[in-house]
Amino acid sequence: MWSTPWPTSCTAWACACGSIDELYDHPIHLGPVRRHPVPARVPVELALWGERAPGGIFDEPRLAADLAAIVDDHVARFGEAPFAHYTFLVMLAPDAYGGLEHRASSVNLYHPQWGSSRKHYEGLLELLSHELFHAWNGKRIAPQPLLAFDYAREAYTPCLWVMEGVTSHYDRHALRTSGRITAKSYLEKVLDDWARLQATPGRRVHSLEASSFDAWIKLYKPDESNLNTTVSYYLKGGLVLFALDLQIRRRTEGARSLDDVLRLLWQRYGAPGVAHPDDLQPVFEDATGLALAEVFERQIRGVDDPDLASELRHVGVELRASADPAQVADGLAAVWLGATVTGIKVSGVMDDGPAAEAGLSPGDELIAVGGLRATTDGELRALIGAGRPGDTVELAAFRRGRLIRLTVALAAAPPTRYELVGVADPGPAAARYQAWIGEPHPGAQVLATITTTARWV
Repeated sequence: MWSTPWPTSCTAWACACGSIDELYDHPIHLGPVRRHPVPARVPVELALWGERAPGGIFDEPRLAADLAAIVDDHVARFGEAPFAHYTFLVMLAPDAYGGLEHRASSVNLYHPQWGSSRKHYEGLLELLSHELFHAWNGKRIAPQPLLAFDYAREAYTPCLWVMEGVTSHYDRHALRTSGRITAKSYLEKVLDDWARLQATPGRRVHSLEASSFDAWIKLYKPDESNLNTTVSYYLKGGLVLFALDLQIRRRTEGARSLDDVLRLLWQRYGAPGVAHPDDLQPVFEDATGLALAEVFERQIRGVDDPDLASELRHVGVELRASADPAQVADGLAAVWLGATVTGIKVSGVMDDGPAAEAGLSPGDELIAVGGLRATTDGELRALIGAGRPGDTVELAAFRRGRLIRLTVALAAAPPTRYELVGVADPGPAAARYQAWIGEPHPGAQVLATITTTARWV
């Protein structure tokens, strides 16, 4: 991105590019922006467009200062900056979210309430950290289809889990290692991702490599089948790399980490501008000195979940899964239909749930359970939650304007509450925890909690 002061009069501008690819990779924004220097060790600028909502303690100078720490953390991890100057363009608009990486800039959309709470502010930092990291991983560390573009055809590769999964891990990891967020906030973000992964049946049938290759027909063209047929290479990729980082630290007694893999990828492929191969297992093994065939076969080429609980135990943290206490209050049982709803409209039906067995379909409008009317998703949950596993209830729904009735047998719900808890007596794990996350082990404390009951019925 060219960062040029807004002209006081209409003049003719000219720019020179080395190629059409270079031109396409430098976005041009015409309009007034608020510009802030980012005091990093390399030249960086923050440019914001759009009005910020009033309130909150987080402001634009604070954002520029925190971005400086994140930039310096990324540069230190790789050993060098791949750009002479970098620009963050942040465009504020209601309900906006997303970013697009470029070799020396990123264009980011976010909502105007970014400064109103710590959660919103950290969300913006994470987004900007993600797109900055792509200046190394994705724009330069990349397979051949993403380095030599054919603008007339889709770019197919089984390696998007590297581009986006690695980046999804490091976007928040860098927030922690740069001191921008607490260990508690970091673990809450990881736990929320774990809960979302567990609620995705498609993870059992779609590998990270297949999800990467199928992006054009799955991620970019989502439909109601995605829940059961695919998994996000962002989501699962980030968790696999999180667990792999812990495994590398454990097996090398802290001598190596995922950082060593990044540096080798940069030195061997990114810095010289060479496309990396589809099979990166040898690179990971060269960088760490470890045999990693099991991880690649089971979690990257296969469909197994990452070994999150096992690896966290080695740093003195226990992952727990249980029913939401609100579901089992007063002797009730945790039951479900296995469907996601928006209001009363079914948006997804899980293949392994009672709703699928009964014939409920996405698009159906659930209006009654057991003869009692429901007008919101909360009412649906309350009516269903009064039953017990094995109970048979009648559902009334509109399907394409026609009333239908279905009989469904309620089933025991999967866990909807997840916790990360420090073990009471961590022993040697205490030192591993501090080396990993930069804080003393907290002892027997609840570090993070997420309840996902409201995400489905």
